Amino acid sequence: MKGPNRTGQTAQSAEFNARRIEIKAVMKKRTVTKIIILAVGTVAVSILTGCSTAPMVSNRVGPAPVGRTGSNSAGEGWLVVRTATATYEVGDRTYYHPHTGYSIYAESGKLWKYVPNNTGETDETAALVRIPAGNYNVHADSDFGPVIVPVLIVADQTTEVNLDTSGEKHSRSNNDTAVVWLPSGRSSAYYQIGWRAP
Repeated sequence: MKGPNRTGQTAQSAEFNARRIEIKAVMKKRTVTKIIILAVGTVAVSILTGCSTAPMVSNRVGPAPVGRTGSNSAGEGWLVVRTATATYEVGDRTYYHPHTGYSIYAESGKLWKYVPNNTGETDETAALVRIPAGNYNVHADSDFGPVIVPVLIVADQTTEVNLDTSGEKHSRSNNDTAVVWLPSGRSSAYYQIGWRAP
């Protein structure tokens, strides 16, 4: 009795392997196509949403009026921006609310610095940033969405911007000209976000 025909098995095996390789190539091509479509879709959404600009606050925020003695042309001052917060659960039902990051742009439009605004999921304190005196635009998230806030940095002074409106003073009118107001977008209420620059 003769054994199995090795030539026939080898041919079948080779044909089977070739078919398997062909199927893998088709599957790989489909996967690459799906990835490309997903990437193009993501880029398109980013471009479309990036085209909408954040509203700009109409008045420049500066340091508190008490003790405004520094120069706004030389030296360094400080900036604190209390942005909207994110919520993180750390452990069992322990929640932290760190401030979200923001960008500081020079008047020329050039990015001066990105500020993460926290050191981790459990850091709820807004960062104190040392910055050369001058005018800047802060691009940040408020509780009502993205916003651009013009700020004045005065040497040896701290400019504070409060975009986290929990616990902040709000009013139905924005007649107090000593402060800068942010409309809530949800109602006719305005929130005080800082002192008006001189």
